[in-house]
Amino acid sequence: MTDWNALHTLLAVVSTGSYADAARKLGIDETTVSRRVRSLERDIGRRLLERGGRHLETTQVCRDVLSNLKDAERSLDLTLDKLTVPQDPRPIQTIRITSVDYVCDQLLAPMVHLLTEERNFRIELVGDDRNLSLRRREADIALRLGPPLAGGTHSRFITDIEYAVYSATRPRSSNEAWAALDSGQAHLQEVRWSEVQGSQAGVRFTTTSIAGLHKIIGSGIAIGFLPCFMADRDDTLQRLDPYESKSRPLWMLWHPEFEDAPYFNTVTERMAEGLLKRLSPVQSKI
Repeated sequence: MTDWNALHTLLAVVSTGSYADAARKLGIDETTVSRRVRSLERDIGRRLLERGGRHLETTQVCRDVLSNLKDAERSLDLTLDKLTVPQDPRPIQTIRITSVDYVCDQLLAPMVHLLTEERNFRIELVGDDRNLSLRRREADIALRLGPPLAGGTHSRFITDIEYAVYSATRPRSSNEAWAALDSGQAHLQEVRWSEVQGSQAGVRFTTTSIAGLHKIIGSGIAIGFLPCFMADRDDTLQRLDPYESKSRPLWMLWHPEFEDAPYFNTVTERMAEGLLKRLSPVQSKI
């Protein structure tokens, strides 16, 4: 009979794309990961993974059963949750998640239903430009636009958030002014990008939020950098190809004690899957 550990390991390799990354995710060595997958392939007599450039790719056999494996893993996680959840008079588990405003509003808020689908969680989204302290337990999970700068927390790279220069789709001036976040956020990379790219016409309009910047650019009065996952879905905006696109890395951070919570893997995995789906490229408008 096939060991569940082998199936769980296969899912980790599929989600990360390599034996090494799967080993780090599972907290085991790379040799064990490779051995489990090869043993599984021998048991069923079919290839499940094949080398595709720098990453491992799934075979058709593997793709045919992936959804069933993910459902089985989710059911097992929920079963373990019920078996290991501590006796607590409080009926609701609170999870406090923090990030900058637009990440909370545009990425996290739409996926709250995924995080609470089978458990009675209380989700608190805290939009704040300050980095709330995970070590002082001001939050359980943080999404940051950059790698962790200090110890005391665990982290996971999710993906890159792409930025590009946009304008309104309506006709515009050839010497259009720029809009950007204000000087209070001058430390942000997107502000520095705007200052460099907009040096000729000048940054004429500033605002305190990405939402405000989105409105200004959409009005047709200026151009500027916006996150592609927001702007590419807005039919009133168009990407300006002559300008080079940029990116910022999105990291998930959490306090090590949060890993002891029986629902930890369910929440973080669903968050990661939801973020990757939301940040997947959409057809740009020319």
